[in-house]
Formats: sequence, structure tokens, C-alpha cells
Amino acid sequence: ADVKKIRDGQLLQDTVESGSERELTARFAALVKMPTESFQKVFIDVSKKKESDPSVIDLGLIEQEEGSIQDFDGVKLEPKKDDMVKAYINAKPGSELNLSQEEIDIFNSLNNTEQVEHQFRSMLLNRYRKFRQHGLKGIPPYRRGGGVDYHPHEELARKADLAKIIKREAPEFHRHLSEYPKNKPEGLEESFSWINFEVDGKPTISLVHRMGRLEGDVYVFAERHYYVGRSHNCVHGIGGAFPVDEGTVLLYLVRTTTDQVAGFGSSAKRAIGSRIMGGQMAANFERARASMEPNEKEL
Repeated sequence: ADVKKIRDGQLLQDTVESGSERELTARFAALVKMPTESFQKVFIDVSKKKESDPSVIDLGLIEQEEGSIQDFDGVKLEPKKDDMVKAYINAKPGSELNLSQEEIDIFNSLNNTEQVEHQFRSMLLNRYRKFRQHGLKGIPPYRRGGGVDYHPHEELARKADLAKIIKREAPEFHRHLSEYPKNKPEGLEESFSWINFEVDGKPTISLVHRMGRLEGDVYVFAERHYYVGRSHNCVHGIGGAFPVDEGTVLLYLVRTTTDQVAGFGSSAKRAIGSRIMGGQMAANFERARASMEPNEKEL
């Protein structure tokens, strides 16, 4: 029955069991009327994300391995710039902003907008370089209250390990995903970017890594937000694109970690949060599908 719904153009959506009290999940299955080869190009090229996601304020590609401060010239703490600049100057351990203790100390030493935005861009470049050089373990922690550090690398590694089907069916891809940048398999393509999302009326700037590889005639792909400035902690999405006569069937699972659903009532908060997140992603997918399919028809 689900196969017929997918072939008829329906987007199927549900959730899976959360891996922790801080995790929201959403799972999707849908048909896109475009060849799998075309989907590969659309996925890796993040530049068109603004067309399908209205929360995207701006984004930029990081095309060289070393990266440069110029790659982040477009990063601005907008909207609500004045409030955000004050928040960074007065940053402290906790969950309002995702910063290491070293980063907090630097922001505390600043006193104007120009300094704060320059330091924010420098921080993004530093985090990008550490991820490129050392993978997940290179990601600096977020300092929480009581001197406790939250480690995004542990969360992202756990999320990768939960991808049991990919681990079994695409072991080389999964090994690289888990051990990045080591053991890069032949034929793997990837892209790096920063994206400024508006969340709760404030800028939420993420560092994003996308990767994909053909495994036979199936394209396996993953997206990780290995740094998120505020609101949530990290994002891990993984899926497969399967060629069919009508085009490509996409299966995709996303896991997002946020401190906002932890603690008392966590189960109920996760259920509500997952439903809201899934609904927003479903709407984004429908916009993306609508923009992709006409382009194919014109070719």
C-alpha cells in the first residue's frame, strides 16, 4: 500500500525512536520525477536551498579545503543583529549560544558589532578547518552550565552508528561517514557550506557537510550540521535514492539534537517537536520537488 502511495506522488512521513532524550526524528519516503543522476547534482549543490526552505536567510559555499575568511564574508548576525551582538559580548556557559569556553572568553573581550561579526566568521573558519583536518573529534565542545561540556562529535558519531541499514548495505560509505576524513571511498562526492537559518526570529548559523556516493545503482547520501550557532546542537540526515521507472524514490531520516526537549516531560516534548520539525521539512521537500521536476521536463 505504501509503495502505491509513493508512486502516486504522496509524501510519506513518520518518526523513529529517539536515540536520546534530546533527539527529534523525522523519516520520509517520496517519489521525485527526475533521474537519480540528476538528484545527485541537486543534493550536493546546496546553493539552491533558499528556493525550497523559507527559513534560509543566506548561505555560502566553502570550495577550498583550507577555506579562507573570505568564504564567510556573507555571514551576518541578522535578523536582530543588535540583540545578537549583545548576546555574544555577554556570552556565558549555558544553552543560549553554542560556544566553547575559549570562544566565550574571546567574545567577552569584544565591545562592538564589527568586532563580534569578524570574530564569529573567524570562529566558523576555525571550526570548519578543525572538522576538515580531524573529523568529528576535531569539533570543539559547547560549554554548558556548571563547567560541563557538550560534545557534538559524540552525538554525531552515535547518530551515524544508528544508521544500521547503511552500515550493512554501504559499508565503505558508512565507514567514511563515521571516520571522516579517513577512508574516503572512490567515487564519493562532497560539499561544504555555511547556512544562516532564521529560527525563532533569530539567526541560527550552521556549518554543513554533505556527501554522497553511488552504491550500484543506488545513491546513498548524508548531511551533517556539525556546528549550529544556537537553538539546537547538531543535525544528522542520511538516506538513499533508488531509481524507478517514474524517476527516483527517496528515503531519508533526519535526527536533530536540542537541549530544549530534555528534562521533565521529555517524551511529550520530543513527540511534539518531532511532529513540528517533520511538518516543516515535509513542506520544504514539497517546494524542492516542485522546483526540481519542471526543470527536468524542460530538458
